[in-house]
Amino acid sequence: RYRTAEQIDEATGGQFWLGWMGATSHRTGDWEAAGPHIAAWMGRHDDVRLLHVGSSRDAPQIPELCPVRPDRMLCAPPVPAEDVARVLWPMTVGVVPLSASPFNDAKSCLKGMEFAAAGVPFVASRSAEYDWWAAGQVVSNRAGQWADALERLRDPAERDRQVADQDAALRPLAIQSRWTDWSDALDDIVAARKVSA
Repeated sequence: RYRTAEQIDEATGGQFWLGWMGATSHRTGDWEAAGPHIAAWMGRHDDVRLLHVGSSRDAPQIPELCPVRPDRMLCAPPVPAEDVARVLWPMTVGVVPLSASPFNDAKSCLKGMEFAAAGVPFVASRSAEYDWWAAGQVVSNRAGQWADALERLRDPAERDRQVADQDAALRPLAIQSRWTDWSDALDDIVAARKVSA
């Protein structure tokens, strides 16, 4: 079922929502690898739902890739950048399922950083970038690890603790802390262009 940002706000009130932002059209087996573990955990908790933001009717739907029940999901199309925070905040816990692949090995941990910036605790599949950043809960694609991490985050106090830890990990990387790096990079680019001209 497709919803607007306003409908997502209304529909998620007071429930436990796992959330994922992304498109299934160009994934490399992410939901096939981690999804069965997420779906099995959801099956043990009748109050848990999954919100997928970035869904496309022309791409495979998550229930086609793993055993998440369609009646336990809400799907929304991609949203403009200015609506990202608005669709993230109703999520109780973000999920970042990743398969072991060269594509995912080369990816940044931006999705986790987006969740962290929105104050949403998250669980991510293990990758070099998530291990480097050391925020959120990073798990292998094994049923017990996903279930244990998600179960811990059912506790509001644990969610609050993780959000504080994520914020502490994100703060040194924020533009307010790193703006001089951007300025230096721009200066280097301008200087290089002058030399080559």
